[in-house]
Amino acid sequence: MMKLDFDDWNIHVGAPHPFNARAVPKIDNGTERPDPRRYHDPDFMREEWDKVFARSWLLAGPASDIPEAGDFFTFTIGPESFIVVRGEDGVIRAHYNVCPHRGSRLVTADFGSMDRFTCPFHSWKFDLEGRNLAVTDEETFRPEVLCHGHDLTSVRCEVAVGLVFICMDTDVAPLSQWLAPILPQLELYDIDKMYVVQHRRSDWGPTGRAASMPSRKPITSMPFIRRHRA
Repeated sequence: MMKLDFDDWNIHVGAPHPFNARAVPKIDNGTERPDPRRYHDPDFMREEWDKVFARSWLLAGPASDIPEAGDFFTFTIGPESFIVVRGEDGVIRAHYNVCPHRGSRLVTADFGSMDRFTCPFHSWKFDLEGRNLAVTDEETFRPEVLCHGHDLTSVRCEVAVGLVFICMDTDVAPLSQWLAPILPQLELYDIDKMYVVQHRRSDWGPTGRAASMPSRKPITSMPFIRRHRA
């Protein structure tokens, strides 16, 4: 456990708020060294994917990036890619970015707007809700080839405080329940009234690992990062 005392670091500065209260009893994160396998072991990575990422709500992006019907962005994590799109009814949905026929990527752009998605392989077409609109030259396929579902596979998708979250687990608890009790804290920032003015991508070198250290204390990592990236 760190020797620094963060008790004077209020989450919300200004008017008193209930969530500025400190946990009682005080949380002790221990001093045990994390298992190094979590950083390099393929088996650990697969287990983490199956038990954590595939079953958790994941932040995909801001809803302000897709204000109009047909607007979409892609979200990629691990081996999976998703299309997050606003439908004609204004509802934001998320689909696996994969054609159900031959597994081709439907879209490769990070952002865009269209009234339908067309597979670049055999030109199968899908509406914004993921329903199949057309199977090109359907009469040329043997029936057993087309016996599976023709629609896109969708995942759970919900919006909170202007942020879009997705989850691959159909049985996951509602997002509002998952985010509690931090949801009231997030609502203070009025993220749903903000707009992204610029997107930037940063590719980190090996020393960038310090930016995501388990301690989650940026103050301990930044001097190290600045020194090694100078």
